[in-house]
Amino acid sequence: MKLIPTTNTNLIKSIMLDEDLFYASMMDIDIKNFEEGNWEPSPNFTYLLAKEGSDAVGLVRLHDFTPVAIDVHFSILPKYWGTGVSNKVQKTLEHWLIDNTPYIKIITQTPRACEEVIKAQLRNGYQIDVALPNTTLWRNKVEDLVIMSKYIRGFQHG
Repeated sequence: MKLIPTTNTNLIKSIMLDEDLFYASMMDIDIKNFEEGNWEPSPNFTYLLAKEGSDAVGLVRLHDFTPVAIDVHFSILPKYWGTGVSNKVQKTLEHWLIDNTPYIKIITQTPRACEEVIKAQLRNGYQIDVALPNTTLWRNKVEDLVIMSKYIRGFQHG
C-alpha cells in the first residue's frame, strides 16, 4: 500500500465522484452540490491517493485540526469495501503521518448513524472522545457527531 499526495483535481474527482462512494460517505451539502454538478475538491484538504500496486483504491482526505492533531477521512472505492483495504490504508497513513508531519494524534469525525465507520475505527485502535449531541446534519436528519482519536506517537503534557 502506498499513499501519494495529489493536487490533481481530475484524479481526485475520478475517485470522489463515484456515485456509490459519494452517497455513502459525503455530507448532505456535498450531495446537494454533487447532484447539481457543482462538487469540487476542497482547497482546505490535503488529498492522498491510496494505491495497492498499480490500482487506485481510494483517497485519504486530511484537514488540520490543531497544530498537533489532524482530521482524517477515508474514501475507499466501493469494489474494495469489506476487503480489509481500509485497515491497510490506516496503517500506511499512520506511518506516512509519522514520517512526514509533526502530528501526534489522528482525529476522525462521523455522524452517529455511520455505525460501520465507528466500528472500523474502534478496530483500528481509535477511541471515542466525545459525542456532541445534535450537531450535524446527516441524510436530512439532525445527528450526534462522534469524534474519535488515536495517538500515532508519544506525547508529553506541557
